[in-house]
Amino acid sequence: MNGPNLRIPLLQRERSYTGILTGLIAVLAVMLFGASTRKFYAYTMDDAFITFRYAQNFVSGHGLFFNPDDPTRAEGITSPLYALILAPFLLLGGAIVEPSKWFGVAVTVATAAVTALTTRRLTSSLDQRDSVVIAVLCAAYFLADPFAAAHAVTGMETALSCLAYSAFLLLLVPLEPADAARRRGKAIAAGFAAVSVPMLRPEMALAVSAMLVLFAMLHRESRRETLLAGAVFVTFGAIYFAIRFAYYGLLLPLPFYVKQAVGLRGTIDVARYVRHALPLFAALLLFIASLLRSEPWPARLSRSVNPLPRVRLGRLPLRGRGPRAQPMLLRRSH
Repeated sequence: MNGPNLRIPLLQRERSYTGILTGLIAVLAVMLFGASTRKFYAYTMDDAFITFRYAQNFVSGHGLFFNPDDPTRAEGITSPLYALILAPFLLLGGAIVEPSKWFGVAVTVATAAVTALTTRRLTSSLDQRDSVVIAVLCAAYFLADPFAAAHAVTGMETALSCLAYSAFLLLLVPLEPADAARRRGKAIAAGFAAVSVPMLRPEMALAVSAMLVLFAMLHRESRRETLLAGAVFVTFGAIYFAIRFAYYGLLLPLPFYVKQAVGLRGTIDVARYVRHALPLFAALLLFIASLLRSEPWPARLSRSVNPLPRVRLGRLPLRGRGPRAQPMLLRRSH
């Protein structure tokens, strides 16, 4: 029996353990998401009712206004696109609160799926098993966060803006070697996805711009496609801004002017969220690091807890590290 054949059962056992553990983590994440959704389901953010009012007036033929009879056009919402998306629910059944919650849940699950696809593409250079496991873990991390479930059922546009931004990132990640037409089409789609992000949350235009610059710097081989996506984003974003300004007469949505008086209180909320998310994020990084290390964990565990009996049994740890590591054989003593 040669050396590589002795290593096959060890690797198969490790793959089995990793697959089972990953599956359990995914199931646990879905259960946590369901429990958190049930916990927060009764809560609807008060700002959501402003968007509902704009959507109702639009369906009634009065335009995207809060008061149909008021000659002053006030953009009291930060997400006109979300109001337009909610309009069909009013046309179909008249109710809006419950459909907005279920829509948010569906959008959040879709965001988890897009996150997995993006991670899979980013880690495509790794072993296929490791890449799939990391993708599943990233999606599970997103679903396990109770903030994701809370935002899904508030009636706000936050969940949908996350999906739009995730889709933008998925389209921005460079493809495997492909024909030029396909790469250009993907870049144009990424640009339009980028335009939809600030139409849902205006401040996220900064996040889109930062990511376009980052990808242009890191991926020189696809810089032309990134610049094309950026050109689409700037061009059609400017058209949207011009239409919005002509409609409402304000450079920024009204809530931006109102919130100037309270300062940067959101920094406290961000700090609290970081403290909440840090344990989950650390656990995710540790698990991924264990997947990417160069030696299977059963072999390391065997070496650390059982150094002497392995000689009598003819079992030794791996010599070397990485994919070229081979097991050593010793003769049994007679």
